[in-house]
Amino acid sequence: MSSKLKIVTLNVRGLGTICKTKRIGNLLKKEQAHIIYLQETHQKRGGLNEIKANWIKDYEKAYGSSKSRGVAVIITNKCNFEIKSVKKDDEGRYIIIEGEIGGDKYVLVNVYAPNENQGEFYEKILGEIKNWQQHFVIVGGDFNMPMDRMKDKSNPTVKDKNNNITELNRIMNKWGLKDSWRLLKGDERKYTYYSAVHKTYTRIDYLFISKNMVDKLFNSEIGIIRISDHAIVNLEIINKQDYEQTRRWRLNSNILNYEEIIRRIGANWQEIWDINDNNVSRNILWDTMKAVARGLCIKETYNLKKRQEERKNKLEKDIEKLEKQYIIKRTTQIYNELRAKKEELDKIEIDEVQKNLIYLKREFFEYSNKNSKMLARAAQKKKNEK
Repeated sequence: MSSKLKIVTLNVRGLGTICKTKRIGNLLKKEQAHIIYLQETHQKRGGLNEIKANWIKDYEKAYGSSKSRGVAVIITNKCNFEIKSVKKDDEGRYIIIEGEIGGDKYVLVNVYAPNENQGEFYEKILGEIKNWQQHFVIVGGDFNMPMDRMKDKSNPTVKDKNNNITELNRIMNKWGLKDSWRLLKGDERKYTYYSAVHKTYTRIDYLFISKNMVDKLFNSEIGIIRISDHAIVNLEIINKQDYEQTRRWRLNSNILNYEEIIRRIGANWQEIWDINDNNVSRNILWDTMKAVARGLCIKETYNLKKRQEERKNKLEKDIEKLEKQYIIKRTTQIYNELRAKKEELDKIEIDEVQKNLIYLKREFFEYSNKNSKMLARAAQKKKNEK
């Protein structure tokens, strides 16, 4: 059975606080990706500022310092990627992973390029994978250089016009790697990084694929610039493996904070009670009311989440529209509107993270020292680390 394999890359510009780490985690979860490349994690040792979630299966990291570098590759539990080997840079500039998905051999390369001697750096990375040319190769990350200075910069200079093809472009063509987004979008212009100092947009975050993957390419998109100063770039390819898993329903207790929802559930319960009070046994009636309550909770949770997502999606579209306007017309009014929309979106996401942190603290307080799944998972993790 065929299915789509989704890879995303994002320069997070540091996972310095719990709140930011949670927001990045929520953003990545929303992407529903199978493989995630992160750059500038600013991690100098294991366990520090990590994204922790039950949807993560493997988390490979190359450490930098607390203020620079650091890259990570996350394999989610939606993907049955089997890791064969891992090579990590001591300076936290790249990770190379060889593995398999459903019999297909892949090489994953996550890169955070330096600001100087970039040509040597690119050649060094690609030299590491020269023996895997028959594999499906996906090279992604922050390359700190555009492919084309005319197409990938918002305000190219006269010098750029005379020398638009960059060293990155030449080296990727030499090694037979293709810019997935440009393959699908042609001459369209969209950017992944905004420099507040120079007030310019550039496209320096890429997902390159080997030639033998071009016929598998399904879609590639660039998101909006949020949380970090970089945008998410994603890539979807057709793969023969089916990744979908069944999900277990759980009550979202957040809906109980809304009085109108409580009133609607109460009214439905009362209606069932009035209709069946004299004709049905108490046990059957109670089971019926529980089933109805569960259905109502699912419905209300869906509607609440839908309203919240619609608001966030509207803000994201407004931000994308304002960014395009600001690239063309650099007026203070557009810039202030753009900042206001981003701040509103930030507030919504921060509120969500703070609520989740409260629930997480409560869960740890109630179950961390009891014979439960939480304790079993923690014990298993400690055992695996030894």
